Amino acid sequence: MAFNFNLARLREIEKKLDEYKVNEQAQSEDAENGDKYFSGLLGDVCNLVRDATVAPDFQDLLAQADRVINDAVAWAYDEGDVEFMRSFAHSDSNPEVDATPLSSMGDGVHAYGDIKRFLPIINMLMGREATDEFIPPPGKAMPRPPDPWAQSVKPHPSTTRLSRFKGDVSVSATSDTPTANAVYEARCEVTSMNINLPIHLTISSNNSCLAVPCMGGWKNRSPVLHYYLLDDSTDFPEEYTVEVGLAEIAYHSAIDEPPKLIFVADDERVKSYAWGSQDKVHKKPLPTHTMDSADWKGPLTVLSGGRFIRAGKGSAGVWSLDTLQTHGPRGKDIIGGEFGTEDEDELENVEPSFGSKADSTLAFADPEFSPSIWRTHPSLAGTMLCGQNPQETRQYSCVSLDLEGGGRIVTRYLGHGGEIDAIRTSAGDPNAFVTACSDGYARYFDGRQPLPALTFDIGRRTEECPAVEIAHPDGIPTMFTGAMRHQCVKLWDLRAKSAVYELSTGNNAVASLAWDTTRNTLYAATECHYVDRMGRHNGYRRAKVPADQNPESDGDEDDDGEEYEGRCWPEQAYHDENYFGYLFDAGEHIILRYSFKENPDTSFLPPYGNASMNSRMYW
Repeated sequence: MAFNFNLARLREIEKKLDEYKVNEQAQSEDAENGDKYFSGLLGDVCNLVRDATVAPDFQDLLAQADRVINDAVAWAYDEGDVEFMRSFAHSDSNPEVDATPLSSMGDGVHAYGDIKRFLPIINMLMGREATDEFIPPPGKAMPRPPDPWAQSVKPHPSTTRLSRFKGDVSVSATSDTPTANAVYEARCEVTSMNINLPIHLTISSNNSCLAVPCMGGWKNRSPVLHYYLLDDSTDFPEEYTVEVGLAEIAYHSAIDEPPKLIFVADDERVKSYAWGSQDKVHKKPLPTHTMDSADWKGPLTVLSGGRFIRAGKGSAGVWSLDTLQTHGPRGKDIIGGEFGTEDEDELENVEPSFGSKADSTLAFADPEFSPSIWRTHPSLAGTMLCGQNPQETRQYSCVSLDLEGGGRIVTRYLGHGGEIDAIRTSAGDPNAFVTACSDGYARYFDGRQPLPALTFDIGRRTEECPAVEIAHPDGIPTMFTGAMRHQCVKLWDLRAKSAVYELSTGNNAVASLAWDTTRNTLYAATECHYVDRMGRHNGYRRAKVPADQNPESDGDEDDDGEEYEGRCWPEQAYHDENYFGYLFDAGEHIILRYSFKENPDTSFLPPYGNASMNSRMYW
């Protein structure tokens, strides 16, 4: 009876949504109010789920609620003229955390940056002279830029100059948690290395290898793999590079730790490369396997017993690594026959093996289910946390999929209003995971509950949230998020429900994050939006170097700094030169390493990039 009552309530909400979809006047009025009525109806669905968690047949109710939300969100993007969905799954007990500018950075700092950029156009549209002078509306104060970094909060003498702190947060880390304290005070050494255009980061289960599939070659059309062996004691681990022998960009990857294998896949094939054997590290990666996966184009994983899995629509292909044919000791043997083409230039960098056929197929209980991203569940062996591509499936929720139990969906996690771009777990909590979503939100879940415990407004309805990571230094739940337009990494104290600080990315957008628990280190794969596919820089002006950062300065420059030869800054950079304490512009795609230590050498800072105001190629 309880389920029938809840289902009746759900149908009432669904009826209101259907009425709203055909009422253009209601939609217009709601748009002027920030789509609050529409998102409120979705919130009603979530509240119904929240109140019914102990009801009989709850999983059936959850599935119906999931359907209603997915249909509504798909309609909002297709016909509702919505660009970014408003959060709808939060509550008083599971709040939305607003990512307003950090208080120490000045009121309206981000608004200041955006207004400053468009002031000539704004003034012209208001019938004024097209100047960059800001005239605030009556009763409104002029947004002000942040104070210079030199005047900002710095919690410790060893705090890196590439951080910017919020000053009014009582953080969870204390002197009794020294590892976490180093993280929360941004006591870190920051180093970097140039890479090709990154897709995502994958770190191995015991934190010994970090893999970065990339786009490289002519106009970023070729698959490239960078990887780093993290047990290397150097300041930045040595980079190994593979020109992957696939015909298309490799968007999926996985690492199998004991056999030291990295897997990368395009839409047709999977290739593996060995970085070593037993206690030996190869000087060059050894091509090991090629698998024909044309029937499965989704993400990869390795299950117990050496079973390699690739997902597709309705099923997954299964290969047994123990018996799988290899490319031989020199990595050059053909597997599964050799293909060819009349245009030999097409195959110049493509290894021609058709690859091994799958040993078996694992059918999903739902033949329409098609994961586009997944992550191993932190506490359930053989279970994956999955997201789907909503452009193909019109499905927005995260689900747990039991690969060992007939490919059935175990439970659903609601609240996403866009495509799930990243899912991260932590060994520090067997129930916790976080997601990054194209609707601009990061969400923290307790895997035992179907709704987010915390929702973080990263994008402020202006940009996606592409990257997220969760860590538990000294047991303290900590989240990192990355931003594209805001060009920084932000640390969040999940207990305090607040941002703590930002880390500079050298004016680069963040594509992916990875946490190395063993070394208390964060990696960020970043892309430079001021260099094109031909390697030419664009959109730079002369840098205004703060007096305390100018090596040629005697300290007498004015507050705006001086312009001098050899430094430039992107015109569209989100931060000014004095926002952080070290003038750093990457100028190209880089991977950043933030190594948190109790006593770091704060002179470890990444080199200034090679961007120029005169467009030129860098490769």
